[in-house]
Amino acid sequence: MKSHKIILPIYNEAQKFASLGEKILKNGSVLIGRVPHVGQYAYLHEIYSPLKKNELIALEKRLNRKIPSCLLDFYSECNGLKYFSDVLSLDGCRISSGRSLEDAYQPYDLMDSNIHERIEDADEDIFFFGGYDWDGSRVYVRDEIDTIFFCGPDSVAPLKKWSD
Repeated sequence: MKSHKIILPIYNEAQKFASLGEKILKNGSVLIGRVPHVGQYAYLHEIYSPLKKNELIALEKRLNRKIPSCLLDFYSECNGLKYFSDVLSLDGCRISSGRSLEDAYQPYDLMDSNIHERIEDADEDIFFFGGYDWDGSRVYVRDEIDTIFFCGPDSVAPLKKWSD
């Protein structure tokens, strides 16, 4: 993770909980901070291995759109994450539909928020890439705009926005 400029600050914060347990999966995903009171195989933080170039291309084909340029570097470092027992999740590409324990550790699929469960008032240039589990709010970017927007579960009207 040392060469990952975008994900490194998140990884370093998550590492504060490494004393609770850490596991690196065969695919390179990192699980940090076991929380057995939540579930036998539960972790506070799940950071998924990066997407390869061919996986990014295949994802864009599935989404029938380009991934906004401001997110390409993120996905080349990390295929999404779940932070603090899924309070904040950044979606990615579900690679496998297998039934092994390792196959269970995958991000929420970008297809869901951008296709299957897309907010009705979302313009075509909106790309959803995350959200909060406690209220169903979502995080998105717009094509050609380097701003991150935060909205409720039913409307893309921004409640907050950040410049990066």
